Amino acid sequence: MRSKIVLALLLSLTVLFNVGCWDVQEINRRVSTNALFFDVDNTGKIKMGTVFSVPGTLLPPVIGTQQQFQKRNYVITAEDNSITDAWSKLQAKSERDIYFGQLRAIVLTENAARGDINNLLDFIGRIPYIPPNTTLLVTKADPKELLDMKNEPNNIPGNYVDLFFQTHSKKTLAIPIDLWRVLAQLDNKTSDPHIPMIKASEGSYDISGTALFSNNHYVGELDLEETKTLAMIQGSSTGYLTVPLKKGDYVAFKDVKSKNDITLERDNNGKVTFGIKTKVSGAIVETNPRKMEITEEDKNVIMSHAEAEINKRISNLFVKLQSLNSDAVGLGEKFRVKYPGEWQKNNWHKIYPNCQINLETRFSIDRTGLFR
Repeated sequence: MRSKIVLALLLSLTVLFNVGCWDVQEINRRVSTNALFFDVDNTGKIKMGTVFSVPGTLLPPVIGTQQQFQKRNYVITAEDNSITDAWSKLQAKSERDIYFGQLRAIVLTENAARGDINNLLDFIGRIPYIPPNTTLLVTKADPKELLDMKNEPNNIPGNYVDLFFQTHSKKTLAIPIDLWRVLAQLDNKTSDPHIPMIKASEGSYDISGTALFSNNHYVGELDLEETKTLAMIQGSSTGYLTVPLKKGDYVAFKDVKSKNDITLERDNNGKVTFGIKTKVSGAIVETNPRKMEITEEDKNVIMSHAEAEINKRISNLFVKLQSLNSDAVGLGEKFRVKYPGEWQKNNWHKIYPNCQINLETRFSIDRTGLFR
């Protein structure tokens, strides 16, 4: 009898824990947003927009219907003096409670990014069910037009962005950064965020380049080639590189991999010097003019030119980053680890622009790409 009572109590207790995936709100009372954008006008008023999927269009198409060709997303917007007030206006425009649990992308306009993004992202950072791996992007375009268009693949914007960055070979064209990492950088102050840029192109999206930040504010951008160089400094496992040779000739590489060793010293006068050793390798994918045979002498010439080209690109990149006072590489973390006392006493953004950068580059050819 006692065992039956104990069993009954145990079974009753399991009800408290086996709640399944249900929340305090019924699922059919929610509408999930896939992407979110923030904009700020000249008066400081905040505009907020959310992207939703059109009900039924994400289901497998029925044979003989035009379902797969229908526009799959729509956007609603609202604006006010605070994000919370704009958010409440958005709620008034939706028949269901807007849910952030399936958010895939957050887009900031250039105007919004020029303000303090730490304040802007405070609203997002306080919502516990927002996925921490949500991708951030910056755009110069009208965000509503950008996210409301029917892109050529006819994929809803958040899923498009998510799929783009799941493709490993694209991560040097626009370096992805998750929401949690940006929030950590803003809190730790040992590096500055660098966020990929997005724009419309030929009826779809062009995700390339990098928005640079300094002290939580957008200060400039890197183009596609500069972004590839930044990825190389950070240690990439895939990438592309074209190396100019003499008389207009060139050789191009794919599967470009890099490893870096960063050291630093501080002299008695407080001068900080970083030594950056970069080892790069790649597979030849194109030569112009075409070479039927690549000799050891050819390889040595190519590697010498590649080292000079990479060294020049990295040097130019650091000149730009330091002129913008943007520590996208994260040298501040290296300084904090080695000189914690100095880190506490000094403002890193006053030290960083005056740091000396010494570069050393080595390049090797993995494959020539010739099979005959």
